[in-house]
Amino acid sequence: MFLKYFRSNNLSLFFVIPFIIILVWLPSLTSPFDLSNGNLSSGIFGRFFLSFASNYPVLSDIMAMAIIAVNGFLLVELNTRHFFIPGRGLIPALIYSLLSSAVPSLSILTPALTASIFFILFLYRVLGTFRQEGLSYNYFDAGILLSLTSFFYLPAILFYPLLIISLIILRPYVWREWAFAIAGLTVPYIFLFAFFYIGDVDLSLPVNNAKEALQLNGKSIMGPWLLIFLSYMAILILIASGYMFRIIGGLKVHSRKFFIIFLLIFIISILTYLLIPAAGAEIAYFMAIPVTFLISNYFMQCRQKRTNNLLLILFILVVFVLKYI
Repeated sequence: MFLKYFRSNNLSLFFVIPFIIILVWLPSLTSPFDLSNGNLSSGIFGRFFLSFASNYPVLSDIMAMAIIAVNGFLLVELNTRHFFIPGRGLIPALIYSLLSSAVPSLSILTPALTASIFFILFLYRVLGTFRQEGLSYNYFDAGILLSLTSFFYLPAILFYPLLIISLIILRPYVWREWAFAIAGLTVPYIFLFAFFYIGDVDLSLPVNNAKEALQLNGKSIMGPWLLIFLSYMAILILIASGYMFRIIGGLKVHSRKFFIIFLLIFIISILTYLLIPAAGAEIAYFMAIPVTFLISNYFMQCRQKRTNNLLLILFILVVFVLKYI
């Protein structure tokens, strides 16, 4: 059946999923989104991508589509390494790619999309420390990656506490690892301000630009079809969450801890959207990560009933309708 096929390891999925992504992106490739229609927040590096997207809309769309596809398969590989979701199917790639492509205004090479690459690599370094013997240097790398995330998408600074919280959840207390984490967050800023100093740049300029970027109104009015999509996603999240509550006691220790971290990412994403005016729909690239794993966990383990097949089919159809209306 439909669900059985997508949670299998069938080689054809490596062609079917990219084909679905291309079909979803066709409207954006033929009619690129006009950046003048909305405000997109960016960090100090993210402005280059906004300029590139404005000057080369079709090429930036192709790059954005490729990044989303790569992110999806990176999430599959993350589960393959740690096996926190039973099964090694490609459903996470399908779910993430569709979630990140659903909103038409995000069908462009945004700074937040570029930042999401660093954030996923941050998760690779953090989750890789679970039960790692001896002193772990991963948190130094993770801190650097998290800082780089905010350099591209400034509202991502609200994810900084996640680095320390993950230390508490995944590792025994080792003060040097805490020092590595803080140093990792700090080092990119040291290099940045050193560059400003050498270049004789007035530090008030980047500080004021950062303030303006955070105060930018990135919120937009939601159309009826987008509301329908979000309502359907809320239903899927509730179903998958209910299933998670039933099975969480039987999960392995590392799976429970990883899903706690994913829950924190979801909560921080919502807080970022609510607290920072500039955090518009682009926060979906980050929120899509925990939602992807939650829904994928449900579809990978649920019974292959008509209802569950219909849930997955409707999810794909709603995304297509949203993109083609």
